Amino acid sequence: SRWTPHFVHPEISQAPATMAQLVPFTIFQVMGWALFVSSNAAFPDDDVFGVVRCIRFLKEGKPMKTKRIASDKFPYNIVRHPMYLGVLMIYWSQFFLVRYRTMNRLVYHIVASAYFLIGLNFEEKDLRRIMGESYINYAKNRDKIIPIRWLMSKLRHKKTA
Repeated sequence: SRWTPHFVHPEISQAPATMAQLVPFTIFQVMGWALFVSSNAAFPDDDVFGVVRCIRFLKEGKPMKTKRIASDKFPYNIVRHPMYLGVLMIYWSQFFLVRYRTMNRLVYHIVASAYFLIGLNFEEKDLRRIMGESYINYAKNRDKIIPIRWLMSKLRHKKTA
């Protein structure tokens, strides 16, 4: 099609998915779901999306106190925003698993990812304001979304071992 990127050969962009294509992106998607689910499990009182907070606010008329998430639990000991990372992994692996990759799908995925990353910065600002110094100290030792520090520390540890 005329919307297919010029850098991708049409036979490749519209070819049926082969095992060589399916396996890595399926693994990537499973890892994204595992990261998303495990990051939800670290929330106190099973309050993943703030539902418990809303119900308590409606019943009691006062906001619930903010609880600190244990930053030494997986996956918060690797990155500050593992849910965002998991969703982006799921999202992009689905893009590569579809049979027809067109320019409009690519643009859609780029725009949606930019939306996530912009929202992430607003959430960072709120977390710094609400949690204060403890979050600032936590943020100094963790990457925001891509675990570069964690990977580098694992590689350094492997070289010394």
